[in-house]
Amino acid sequence: MAYLRRATSPRTTQRENTMNEQSESEVAHLSSDLDHLLSTFFSHRGWRTEVGVDREESTIEVIVRLSNRRLSRDDRFLSLIEEFTAMRSSRVLQRTGLSLQSRLFSADGDEITSTLHRRGQLYLTDASRATQMRRRLTRLGLWRRFLLHILPNSLLWLAALLFVVYVIGLSLILTVVLASAAMLLQSLILLRIEVRDEMRRG
Repeated sequence: MAYLRRATSPRTTQRENTMNEQSESEVAHLSSDLDHLLSTFFSHRGWRTEVGVDREESTIEVIVRLSNRRLSRDDRFLSLIEEFTAMRSSRVLQRTGLSLQSRLFSADGDEITSTLHRRGQLYLTDASRATQMRRRLTRLGLWRRFLLHILPNSLLWLAALLFVVYVIGLSLILTVVLASAAMLLQSLILLRIEVRDEMRRG
């Protein structure tokens, strides 16, 4: 029995190509977006992410492989993966027609996806636990930001101020004014970069 093949118009072909480009772009950014989220709270050396597409099962799998054993027992880490998957599922389905799933492997190579779902889902379905987890993550994020950015920058600026005042001999008031202007300019540049990166990820 012969089947007639429907002719494809240029407009239809263009629309399909656009959808394919959106699908590839969505898949390509999943790994980096999850890495960006997790590295806000944890050291990136503790894991690596992969993205796989299973056309037969109509799924996209975000695979997290741990190198830090402690992360497999850290509910904060597990809840972030589950929240990321839940937040991106509808968008991925709309753009690619595929469902999004997450898988987790321990530092020993064992799959512990069931642990990820069991413990991570608790903070998505229970409002009180979700509130507690957001507070814990906020404190963790602030502490990590302090250690990685605020403290080193403060020490660097302090060293620069001491050098300008005691070695170059510039007045303290003028030095503070110049330092304040430089810090403001630095903050504006970093904010612009962050907004640009967010727009690209969006």
